[in-house]
Amino acid sequence: MLAVFRADASATLGGGHVMRCLTLADTLAGSGWRCGFACNGEAVDVVPGVRRHDLLPLPPNADSVGLMKKRWGNTWDLAVIDHYGLDAAFESALRPIASRILVIDDLHDRKHDCDFLLDQTHGRTIDAYEGLIPRSARSLLGPDYALLRPEFAAMRGEALDKRRQIAGGINILVSFGATDPHNLGGLALEALEPLGPDISVDVVLGGMARYSAAVGKAAVAAPFPVRVHENTLEMPKLMRDADIALGSPGTTSWERCCLGLPSILVTFAENQREIAAGLGRAGAAVDLGWYEDVSKRDLSEAVRALY
Repeated sequence: MLAVFRADASATLGGGHVMRCLTLADTLAGSGWRCGFACNGEAVDVVPGVRRHDLLPLPPNADSVGLMKKRWGNTWDLAVIDHYGLDAAFESALRPIASRILVIDDLHDRKHDCDFLLDQTHGRTIDAYEGLIPRSARSLLGPDYALLRPEFAAMRGEALDKRRQIAGGINILVSFGATDPHNLGGLALEALEPLGPDISVDVVLGGMARYSAAVGKAAVAAPFPVRVHENTLEMPKLMRDADIALGSPGTTSWERCCLGLPSILVTFAENQREIAAGLGRAGAAVDLGWYEDVSKRDLSEAVRALY
C-alpha cells in the first residue's frame, strides 16, 4: 500500500503541516504502508523526522504532479494534501493516480476535490465546508480526529495523575512552534522574570528557529533555571512534567489537551485564530489573542492567574 503526502514547511510556514502528516505517515508505516513525502527543500531542516520516509524535495515552481508521478508511479492507494496554497485544481490532477484523496485543512476558504476532509478544529461543523467539498466526501471534523502521536496518548494517565499532585516550584513549558518567527519565546522569558526563582522553564525550538541565538542568551541571563531544547524528541515528557505551557494554537494544541496541560495561547497565524477561540470557549486554554497585541505584562499576569 502506498500513501503520498504533499506538505511544506519553512521558517515562515512553521512545521505544523508536515508534522501532522508525519504523525499519520508513521502510523500507516507501522501497518506496513510505504509512505512518500513531496515537500519544499526547506522542510527537512524544519522537520528532520520527515527523513524517516521516502522524501522528494520539490524545486520552486516545479511541476510537482509530474515529479511525484515520476517518483512513485501512476498507482497510489492514498494521496494526502496538507497545503493552504493548493486546492481542487491540484487535487483533481491526482484523481487518475490516487485511489483515495485525503485533504487536511482548517481554513475552509477554497474548494477541494477529495474523498475525505480532515479538520481537527474544536467546534468545527460541516457548514464551514458547504459547497467546498464533494457531497460524497466524508468529513472528519473536530478534535476526535486530531492527528496525535501515540506517545502522547500513552502518557495521558501519568500526566493527569501529576496534575492532581501539589508540588513546590512551577515548571513552565515555552513552545511557539518549530520556527517561532516572532521571537515569542524571548518575550515569554522576559515576561516570566518578575515571577522570581520559584519557577523553572523549558524552551522548545526547532533547528530553523530564527531567534534561537537570542533565546539562548536570554536563557543564560534569566533569574531562574532555563533549559533550551532544540529539535527535541522528548516533547511528551516535557509536557508531562510541565505545570503550565505558553505556546501557539497550532498542532501542539491537541497534545497539550491530551496531557491536561494548562495553556496560555498567543496567536501569530491566521489559521490559528479559530483554534485559539474554540479552545478558549471550551475552557481548554487561555486565549490572549494576536501576538502584536500581547505584552510582557499580559503574559506575566496570565501565568500568575493560573498558579
